[in-house]
Amino acid sequence: MPQDAFTMKIAARELNALLSGGKINKITQPAKDELIFTVYTGGKTVAICISANAQSARICPTRAVYDSPAVAPNFCMLLRKHLSGATVKEVLQLGYERITEIVFDTKNDFREAVEKKLVCEIMGKYSNVFLTENGRILGALRPPVGDLNGSRLLLTGVAYSLPPAQDKFEITDKTRVSGAFLSFNGGDLPAFAAATVKGVSLPTARELTFRFFGSPSVTSFKGKEAEFYDFAAGFLENPPVKPNVCGGDFYVCEYEHIGGERKFFDTLLEAEEHLFDGKDAERKRRQSGKTLADKLKAHEKKLRKKLQALTEKELSCEDAEENRIKGELLTAYQHSVREGAEWCELANYYSETGETVKIKLDPSLSANRNAQNYFKKYAKQKKTLAAVAPQKEEVSAELDYLQDIYSELERCERPSDFEALAEELKEAGILKKENGTRRKKEQPSMPKIFVFGDFVIKAGRNNVQNDRLVSSSERDDIWLHTKNFHSAHVIVQTEGRKVPDGVLLFAAEICAYYSKARGGDKVHVDYCLKKYVKKPPKAKPGGVIYTDFKTILVTPAPHAEYEKGGRN
Repeated sequence: MPQDAFTMKIAARELNALLSGGKINKITQPAKDELIFTVYTGGKTVAICISANAQSARICPTRAVYDSPAVAPNFCMLLRKHLSGATVKEVLQLGYERITEIVFDTKNDFREAVEKKLVCEIMGKYSNVFLTENGRILGALRPPVGDLNGSRLLLTGVAYSLPPAQDKFEITDKTRVSGAFLSFNGGDLPAFAAATVKGVSLPTARELTFRFFGSPSVTSFKGKEAEFYDFAAGFLENPPVKPNVCGGDFYVCEYEHIGGERKFFDTLLEAEEHLFDGKDAERKRRQSGKTLADKLKAHEKKLRKKLQALTEKELSCEDAEENRIKGELLTAYQHSVREGAEWCELANYYSETGETVKIKLDPSLSANRNAQNYFKKYAKQKKTLAAVAPQKEEVSAELDYLQDIYSELERCERPSDFEALAEELKEAGILKKENGTRRKKEQPSMPKIFVFGDFVIKAGRNNVQNDRLVSSSERDDIWLHTKNFHSAHVIVQTEGRKVPDGVLLFAAEICAYYSKARGGDKVHVDYCLKKYVKKPPKAKPGGVIYTDFKTILVTPAPHAEYEKGGRN
């Protein structure tokens, strides 16, 4: 990523214009390496994300919604103590480093005016954020690690120092940079330029060579060292700013050597915000999906273990009828059983062939007492079987419900879809509900809404929504569900009108798409009037029975271009 000092210089300039004079309203730390500053500036409130995450280190505005921990981390508490209510004096880049410094005007404990600084080092896996006063470190976002030789100690109370100087030169140092260019003996010119000029990444160096030589792969200056220096200095000091996002990265201007579709923005900060908010949303989506999947698998494992135990209990009672018969035979033939015998063999009068049954005995007991023991064992086994049967049925139903949930998980496309699914799992008791005193009650998530012709079609995103959708629909609305597959419940709002075949086909295609049969070529979808759809007592969320239905064969289609409204 070309988030080099060249790029950060433009970003710092824009941040200074945006934040100067702004007041800090709120500071949160949603993750161990991420801070959110809420700043009131220019008559509006702006959220600034400062991240030291190796994959997404940056300082830029954000519109994403972050959940704050119930207890603020120590560094967050430190920032609140020193910077709450502070005014942003200026934002600047330190030298040609990947370091942005935010200067604050605030007051100390004695209400005296003081200046404090937030030093943000955006250096990939070495990124960090420091709060300083009078040049000394008050605290850090990540535990700092000093150099092994002790040349840079970044501990609390120690004077903050810049990273050790590298063997690079600032582009404004014409003598040294030109001298380095003259010493180039051939090889990878962009790599050499990136290793020579301070604050220039390899993508930026390749863009310089592409614009000057017409190729990003150049091996020689060809006697144009001075001309190349003048061009590079002009480009780096006064670039043709045209912020854009391309190929999963953001750029100050059009990097002509990089192909692909570009999305342009008015400012670099807007481009950065668009890119990282999108990446964070995708990362959260993946994490949410994995978290839910892991919890579902853990719950399924418990259920299968329970089912196995119940099955083993059931198998242990397979000889219940044999024990009853043995008890009856011992009762009937007790006078013919020898006292103190360990075994006896008696004719089984239940057998049509007259076969005998060999019965194990307790030699210390009489035949009648042995019979009573067999009856007791039989009675216990019958009770066990009576108790196991409904439990097995319940566990099997729960496992079937989990398959429905897995199907829903596959259909989740947005963070809100995962939130809605988590809502359902809490309702089902699979996930624990948050303490109501800590979090505000969330508004129920809304179904997908489509408008086709003059008809509104709604599709539930999860089983809880499916129940709400069915219960809130009118008796004469059309209800749809895939045949023999888990799917969203779909409702066509008729408002008393006859539904054209085209609308019915459209709704069926949506229903098939949001089902476990999505990958099929042709899918059977059942439909009927909503008045024929009933929810059985104690049924799981989304469980219904229906009658008076017809079936239509369709090809699954999302029809996203017709989707309207709904809370995303």
